[in-house]
Amino acid sequence: MHNGITDRLPQELIALATCTEAQVLQQLKTSAVGLSANEVEDRRVRFGANKVAHEQHAPLLRAFLRQFISPLNVLLISLATLSMLMGDRQSPIMIVLMVILSVTLSFVQERKSNNAAQKLQAMVHTTTAAVRRPIAAAQEIPIQDLVPGDILHLSAGDMIPADLRLISAKDLFIMAAMVLMHLILTHTMKIWLHRRFALE
Repeated sequence: MHNGITDRLPQELIALATCTEAQVLQQLKTSAVGLSANEVEDRRVRFGANKVAHEQHAPLLRAFLRQFISPLNVLLISLATLSMLMGDRQSPIMIVLMVILSVTLSFVQERKSNNAAQKLQAMVHTTTAAVRRPIAAAQEIPIQDLVPGDILHLSAGDMIPADLRLISAKDLFIMAAMVLMHLILTHTMKIWLHRRFALE
């Protein structure tokens, strides 16, 4: 594996990637027929939900004040200050009112779009097929309910719901372009440069 990737991965993940199937099941304290309901609950309490950490939204006042930080608003406020220092009373008032109106409209539109995005996100429920006892067969469960040690069944087109270790596969194809494109391009460039300079 490329040094740049292994340097950023936890050592536990690297160790699990190099273990045999039996060693992986033993280290994760699971089995090929999955976890029991009690084991799932214990691990959910210990590790939490399988959710991606999202950026916390700024408080309303901070979000509103952040709208003032733009080159145009800074320029307009500077012009208003300069006009006031030169003795003009009406121009600074008009400029400040324009800035406040612009900032308020931007703030309202941003809040509306954020709320709409949150509602859409709440409507999307993604599931994955996990094997759990006592059924010992793949059943659809919400992705956020996954815990370490779950045995998953993935099919063509499935999204990878968490860090996984492949135990078995049939006709496996992975599109790793998003993750490894930089490495592939770098490797291709090195080969091309090597061949080019070798030929010259």
